[in-house]
Amino acid sequence: MDINGLIRRGVPIIRDPLHLHAYRRDLWPRDTLGWRNGGEPPDAPVVVASPTRAEEVAEAIDWASEHGVTIVPYGAGSGVCGGARGRSGSLVIDLKRMNRILSFDGKTRCVHVEAGILGQHLEDQLAGAGWMTAHSLLVQVPQLIRSHLVLAVS
Repeated sequence: MDINGLIRRGVPIIRDPLHLHAYRRDLWPRDTLGWRNGGEPPDAPVVVASPTRAEEVAEAIDWASEHGVTIVPYGAGSGVCGGARGRSGSLVIDLKRMNRILSFDGKTRCVHVEAGILGQHLEDQLAGAGWMTAHSLLVQVPQLIRSHLVLAVS
């Protein structure tokens, strides 16, 4: 697998083993309890892409497709179902550096954000304009608002 191909495509990557260790898991209780009870940790990915632009995401996806590499999208790692677990031989695409509000229209009540913005950061920035998403009013576990990501954008 030509990991340097990602670099040649202009995709920022993380491949230091210590950092890759952090991408082994999300907050899935089964993994947490398994580790606590002496189980084996999930496999680490082979590399993590850390894009700041949509074009870099597209390049990483193209590279993975060409090499038959599994892609694991990763936000804040706050998922609780194991979906953000790195897989052996996988490419994790960590979206948290794509964290900007691109536009806000108070008239239409629409905000266009990048996929990696943290929910609390979005709430804080909207509050400055007198707006809110109200997500924190709907979430059963209020502390999740601090770390959830916007993963569906139009």
